[in-house]
Amino acid sequence: MIPLARLRASLLFTLLFNVISLASAFPAAPAKPPGDPLGRENPRSAVTNFLKACQANQFQRASQYLDLHNIAARARPQRGVELAKDLEAILNSDAQFDPLRITQRAEGTQADPNNPNSELIGSITRDGRAFPLTLEYTQISPTLQVWLFSAQTVSQIPSLTPTATQSAIEARLPSVLVKNLLLDTPIWKWLALIAVAFIVIAVFRLAAHLIVLATGKLRIKSMDRHRWSWVAAILDPAVVFSGVLVFRVIEGFLDPAALSRLYINRFLLLVVVASFAWGFVNLVDVFMNRLDRILNSKQRIVSQSLIYLGRRFFKLLIVCFAAITILSNWGYDMTTILAGLGVGGIAVALAAQSTIANVFGGVSVIGDAPVTVGDFGNFGGVIGTVDDIGMRSTRVRTLNRTIVSIPNA
Repeated sequence: MIPLARLRASLLFTLLFNVISLASAFPAAPAKPPGDPLGRENPRSAVTNFLKACQANQFQRASQYLDLHNIAARARPQRGVELAKDLEAILNSDAQFDPLRITQRAEGTQADPNNPNSELIGSITRDGRAFPLTLEYTQISPTLQVWLFSAQTVSQIPSLTPTATQSAIEARLPSVLVKNLLLDTPIWKWLALIAVAFIVIAVFRLAAHLIVLATGKLRIKSMDRHRWSWVAAILDPAVVFSGVLVFRVIEGFLDPAALSRLYINRFLLLVVVASFAWGFVNLVDVFMNRLDRILNSKQRIVSQSLIYLGRRFFKLLIVCFAAITILSNWGYDMTTILAGLGVGGIAVALAAQSTIANVFGGVSVIGDAPVTVGDFGNFGGVIGTVDDIGMRSTRVRTLNRTIVSIPNA
């Protein structure tokens, strides 16, 4: 038998995946504005596309993300390629550099009041000194302004480029694991990350089991057995979140390449947001169950449909908010997606007017309680006793013992 909590978690992750898959069918945020085929419309896209160009060994293309106006025009093609390679090495060497932390706003954060067109994306420490890495919103044509690595950053690249040294671990590993790269990261680091993930999962599953045993004893000793239900509701999501934090710390020590960190952290973001959504969904169940327990038997019968609708509504709201958060951080244009969903929602609403009217009528009937289960009366010509009040209709048992459903609208 699959535990109910894990079954719910599985259903939540499945629903979240389906929502993201559906939204992913819409076009992603325009990777390039008109006239700019390189996708330099915001700081994060400029850095991300620079790293992708480097990973594909398209260093001539990558050099177009650098502000080279201080270099002689004849020397720019060759010098630009060299600087792009060195800048990639600099970004790969900084374990703290995370492209997901860079803003996606086209105008940048404008954090520097003296130069609002400048964007700080990181800092490199060499010999105890910190050197900022900045982008600058640069006018490259009368109609096009894009984000480039600033001339100041480009001038610092030669002095910041790390020397290629082999670590003590790599010296003891087979060359096939060190020289072969995936997303600019050696294979041995990917294997280490996978091993770390399995170890973290095993350790935290054991910790969760021990916590369940401890809370189970507390519930047995407590007069109110439902008192600790909220702990059980957030336990598994909290374990997942804690596991991600530990994995993130260990990832910093393994130091994968910048582009690898981008994809790894995108996945970790998905897991973190899903764990929060999972926890909130479980808390909705706890709250609704507690609300159901404090109602008397007659109120429980009447409010059952409303509680069911509220439970489903809040769960769907949480899942949709989580999906929007993930897709927005992944670079999708949520304005386009929400506009498409809005048009679809209007079409559904027009096609289901009577159903929606009955649902709102059911909320009014249950909330205002003009009648309750067991009342006898004349309901639009139907004489009988109220047998059940649902969200769309109210069932009345007539004098000849037949059941008639009357729309709540």
